[in-house]
This record gives sequence, C-alpha cells and structure tokens, in this order.
Amino acid sequence: TAPADAYREPSRHDGVRFRYDQTTVAGLEAEVYRPCAAGTCPDLPDGLETFEPPYPAVVIFHGGGSNTRLQWWASQPLAEAGYLVVAFDSPAGPTLADASTVVDWLDGGDPLAADYDGERLGIAGHSRGGVVVNEFGHRDRRVSAFVSWDRAQSTPLPPELALDTPTLLMFADYN
Repeated sequence: TAPADAYREPSRHDGVRFRYDQTTVAGLEAEVYRPCAAGTCPDLPDGLETFEPPYPAVVIFHGGGSNTRLQWWASQPLAEAGYLVVAFDSPAGPTLADASTVVDWLDGGDPLAADYDGERLGIAGHSRGGVVVNEFGHRDRRVSAFVSWDRAQSTPLPPELALDTPTLLMFADYN
C-alpha cells in the first residue's frame, strides 16, 4: 500500500474542514469531498469559508500502482476552496473508461453528487492518471479544464485530438 500523510487522513477532517464520504462508483472505490455549507461544519477553523451548492467539481486520477491516498494533498484543499471532489481507486490504474464512468456518475443523480453544478468540471491526474486526463480532457466536452502532473506527456496525444481544452501540464525536474 502507498504511504499516507496521517495529518491528511480525511476522516479526521470530516465535518470540520469539509464533508467526506466513501462510496462505490460502478465497482470503483471512491472518496467524495464536499465543501462545508452553512451549518454542516460546526468546528470550521477560522480562515475557512462555507460554500452553498451547487459546486463546481474536480475528479482526481491517481497514478498506476497508486491509490487515492497519495492524492489527499490535492483533494482536501480543493474541497476547502469550494469544489466537490471525487477521487477514485482504479486497481489496474486509471483508464479512459474509468474517467467516463466517474464523470457519468457525477451527472447521474447520486445523492453524493447532487450538489454538482453540472457545468464546471475539472479533472486532474498524476503519472498514468495524468496521461488519462490529457486524452480524456480533450475528448469529453463536459471537461472545462484539466491538470496533468508528472509524466503528463509520457504517451503522445492521439493525432485526431485538437488541443482546445484549457490545460496545465506539470513535469518533475528529473524527467
């Protein structure tokens, strides 16, 4: 199993800094982070705000051989900033099919996704997840923007795809 930052253990901050749930999305284990709304986080620290739904959403993809725990550092601050965040585990590593499944779930009426605004969708991925978001972000018109970090371009983008979705690619200095 991947190492985790004990400070970032999401259940420690559920109902304090954000609202946290675990669910299954078409067989994929998923973590759902929702911003605190008025009255939902009574111990909200000074400096953090509440946000009323509907929320823009971000789907986070882990790398191959990894899991959502390595993305806690990204998921939680996004929820604290007013985003509904879905981070999912794909045991074989994220795929385009997984991306479509999770984005379809956001639009499908699940109570945990009911606060999604249906319009502003970002996706982010690391390593293999970065490769997937790079292609999926250019294929699926529901995606507003995406961030692909560390080895984001290890696989070339298919030639039929136009670069027309706002994109941020980040690379480590050892590549």
